[in-house]
Amino acid sequence: MKAIIFAGGIGTRLWPLSRQDTPKQFEDIIGSHSTLQLGIKRLKPDFDEADIFISTGQRYLDTLKQQAPNIPSENFITEPEMRDVAAAIGLAMVHMEKLGHADEPVAILWSDHVMSKPDNFRAVLKFADQYIRKNPDKFLFIGHVPRFASDNLGWIEIGKQLDQQQNFSLHTFKSFRYRPPKEIAESYFKDGQHVWNVGYFIVTPRLVLNYYKKLAPDFYRRLTLIQQAIGTPNYDKVLSQQYSQLEKTSFDNLVLEKIDPKKAVVIKVELGWADIGTWEALWDIIDKDKDNNLTKGQTITSNAKNCLIYNYDSDKLIVGVNLDNLVIVNTKDVILICPKGSDGQVKRLVKKLQKDKRYAKHT
Repeated sequence: MKAIIFAGGIGTRLWPLSRQDTPKQFEDIIGSHSTLQLGIKRLKPDFDEADIFISTGQRYLDTLKQQAPNIPSENFITEPEMRDVAAAIGLAMVHMEKLGHADEPVAILWSDHVMSKPDNFRAVLKFADQYIRKNPDKFLFIGHVPRFASDNLGWIEIGKQLDQQQNFSLHTFKSFRYRPPKEIAESYFKDGQHVWNVGYFIVTPRLVLNYYKKLAPDFYRRLTLIQQAIGTPNYDKVLSQQYSQLEKTSFDNLVLEKIDPKKAVVIKVELGWADIGTWEALWDIIDKDKDNNLTKGQTITSNAKNCLIYNYDSDKLIVGVNLDNLVIVNTKDVILICPKGSDGQVKRLVKKLQKDKRYAKHT
């Protein structure tokens, strides 16, 4: 079985740590490891380094080599530019097929997540490997037992139970719903027939590319031209020419929302999973001190509670007095101070800064 970890996003809601040149998946957010490194570690020892592939932007290749020195460099699949997830998965799939893995199960994973129950994750992957080998015409989605009624995540509706293992169960697939309104998310949380969609699935490259061929012929044609150039002196030129013409769209919109529900199954499992997409999400999942504060670096507080204070500047001390419910992030050139829950506003602000010549260098 092969695993592809996608590590191409920027993560503007974790600004000012996560930026265009240094996105969140490569930064030391939890302890002294990046979430990409934690993602690789979760796969060991069941996966050899030769069976782990990483998809990212070409601009991050040197960083990737530093972060994952034991992964063979030929296992790095790099995008010349960002064209959304459908393009990234398509590029990865033509590489896998070219390498002779067309009919082998491949796990599609993401680099900015954390898990507190990695043993359950590895058990699911072992089961999924065998299931897809026997059912190569199906997608197997990993759905997480919901901890609360999130209206910021996707949900999967599951049907009847097909199998029961020690720590997870297999179900029929019924439908997707992305970021439902709060009242609908509440009903999903209570009904026991919905799980969080964490974006992980196991499938064969041949099946994915057949869907591209059927549902998006021009998309597939350009991917085929890229595939034909892999391993030739013209690869970089062809990749740049063809990849820039791929439609910017999500894989969900292009493929997953159009598959026959009978052609998919869902594993329901508890992974202790969290998407580190925002500072508040990070605060939610990591153990805090006695005052419910989460700190990193040189920080001193007095009468502060419910705060996240991350200091990445070793030459500066942050001192906080009489604080409550704040996010404070200090880097070499930017200090962010805002109430928790301001993630959307931070993202919008970063977009404005990117368009301003005075401040674009800070994004």
